[in-house]
Amino acid sequence: MKLKQLPEDFYVKELMDSNFVSSGDYSCFSLRKNGWGTLAAIFAIANCLKAPVKAFGIAGMKDKRAVTEQYVSVYRISREQIEKVKIKDVGLNFLGYLKDRILLGDHKGNHFRIVARDFDERKEIKHGKILNLYDYQRFGKKGENIGLGRALIKGDYKTFCDGFNLKVENNDYIGAIRRINRRVLRFIISSYQSHLWNGVARKLVNEYEQIPVLGFLTEFGGEIKDAYCRLMKEEGISKEDFLMKKIPELSSEGGTRKVFVELSNLSWKWDEDEVNKGKFKCILEFDLGKGQYATHVVKSLFSES
Repeated sequence: MKLKQLPEDFYVKELMDSNFVSSGDYSCFSLRKNGWGTLAAIFAIANCLKAPVKAFGIAGMKDKRAVTEQYVSVYRISREQIEKVKIKDVGLNFLGYLKDRILLGDHKGNHFRIVARDFDERKEIKHGKILNLYDYQRFGKKGENIGLGRALIKGDYKTFCDGFNLKVENNDYIGAIRRINRRVLRFIISSYQSHLWNGVARKLVNEYEQIPVLGFLTEFGGEIKDAYCRLMKEEGISKEDFLMKKIPELSSEGGTRKVFVELSNLSWKWDEDEVNKGKFKCILEFDLGKGQYATHVVKSLFSES
């Protein structure tokens, strides 16, 4: 099976209830992009508008190698300004005004249309519960976010700066790190937390509804505590390390994540694969809860079929 052979093979649209008002401090637009990561697109739009990146609000991150649509809010930028933005493979469509900015997690979920290619034969798809693992996109092209996040949490700022190729003056590693946009740093730490969560979720024998995402306020017991403690020992960290006293703005108290994906409205159809001659493709459509990875779901569907 091959995924994302073409950018248009992977389409995702954010699902969100929007309460537009006649006027407000926040303009809301849909962002349609192809070949852009969400943060890279936001930085480019901010540059065009001469607005600070912190003025923008998003509900979630979307894949780079895909065609994606999501909601974005921006503080005190007019419809006319938004409609003048011209960036290759990026489209903005003004939707209305909001009283409040969009925050991470404000969306309900995502709708996907995915083309899986290079099958030797058509298959019937059956599925049971699918573990809600974070997939490879979370960790960087070569998984580098895991090591970078670990270095930040452990206070090994030199290793982080070397790995991020930061210019450091007078051994001021923290100063160099603080020149990086805070959203990027938080995403790197979140990537490391995701790596830990995956490790624990894979090791548990019993079935749970949720598992904590590790942070300095995380409370756990029993099998989950044992799994996290073993993993933290292997990683050389403690949950208190997420209370980052030298860079407190990056501290993370933790959270929770559902153990199984919320898959709904699943449909599929088979056809001849025009990209891989003599093979078949499967066109799937489905909805997932927020923060759940369609690539992992598709791989699970075919491994279980």
